[in-house]
Amino acid sequence: MWNSDPRRPVGQESGSALVMALAAFLAMAVLSYCYVVMTSSAHKENAQAVDELRAFYVAEAALSEAVAALRAGGPDAVKPLAVRQVDRSTTFWVDSVIGAEDAALDDDLLRLQANAVVDGQASAVEMVVRLRDAEDEDYVFGMFGRDRVSMASNTCVDSYDSSLGTWSSQISGTIRGIDYANTSGALGSNGDITLASNSVVCGDATPGVGDGVSIAGNAGVLGSTAPAVADVVLPAVPLPVITGPGGTYFRDSGTHTLPPGDYEFSSFTLDSTATIVIQGPARFLIQDYSVLSNASIDVDSTGGPVQFYVTGTFLQKSNTFVRPRSLNPRDLYLFVDGPGPDVVFDSNTQFVGVVFAPERDLVVNSNVDIFGAVAAARIQLDSNAGLHYDESLASGEWAGGGDGPFEVLSWRPVAPSAP
Repeated sequence: MWNSDPRRPVGQESGSALVMALAAFLAMAVLSYCYVVMTSSAHKENAQAVDELRAFYVAEAALSEAVAALRAGGPDAVKPLAVRQVDRSTTFWVDSVIGAEDAALDDDLLRLQANAVVDGQASAVEMVVRLRDAEDEDYVFGMFGRDRVSMASNTCVDSYDSSLGTWSSQISGTIRGIDYANTSGALGSNGDITLASNSVVCGDATPGVGDGVSIAGNAGVLGSTAPAVADVVLPAVPLPVITGPGGTYFRDSGTHTLPPGDYEFSSFTLDSTATIVIQGPARFLIQDYSVLSNASIDVDSTGGPVQFYVTGTFLQKSNTFVRPRSLNPRDLYLFVDGPGPDVVFDSNTQFVGVVFAPERDLVVNSNVDIFGAVAAARIQLDSNAGLHYDESLASGEWAGGGDGPFEVLSWRPVAPSAP
């Protein structure tokens, strides 16, 4: 082999080249290893970030389920949301604490914490809500029949907002020849809901758990017909203690006035053509209530609302009007206590207010219009009857605002907890 430098042996030059090649190889190996390590680390971090994001979304979904259960069944319905496994890599659960169980919370507060774990990565979100009083919780639906709701032909459930004016001023269209205003007329039951032909629900119709909505002919529901996730519990009527004037009350004609105050009557009867003006605030504890044909109750709520508590029979006969001058359902409440005869609104009558009869059947005869909200054991709407839910009952000063039977105070991501 030719050697350009006769002073350097050929073997020495070959050894130097080998050392340099080995050094270059080692450098490339180190660089490759570093690249693999960095790539693997980045991939792992990226996978963890994806799993953390997935866990966050699962936790939000779990919180939404808890809120739906709270809306439908109150705080007790949230407690069964224990640990659930979606698949091999995903689990979630919801913890709930009410104020009575935690000194850091006011008694009317409820804290919900939804936790989720995806492939070992955990995430959690927390919501604190203020629960409404029992009287407010009953009016999540515009019309609620604990055991059953049945609508005869040509009946309608819709909604309007009394803060914006009368129902008639908000009529927005006609369905099957029936006028309607807004489409938030939520209808619910713990049992079945039945719609006869040509009846319509302008909103959701929510049957009980495992029950359904029966729709005949050309009847229709504009919203959802999905069943509830939990039963709604209607509390007992909170009867007041009243020591005001007692005895019986009977008026057969003319116009009469009752000033503000508390009243207790064994019977309360308005005969044909009689009109009574009730000045609020006023409360009535009555055994038997009868407003006979062509009579009327005119509520002057300038000073406050009027509340009727009925323990015996209730009857509002045909061609009668019971309503506040304000036409605001917040100004007139009808509570019917305990089991007993049906609560009957006879044909061609009108009632503006809130009706709550958790142990009674409510019969709404033909050509009756109720503006406000109703809840009863069973509800029957006869032909051409209408229930017009006042949307303002679910918000504002009367109901305390918020969504359903609670008001959302805060929402935030939090550190996950152990199941």
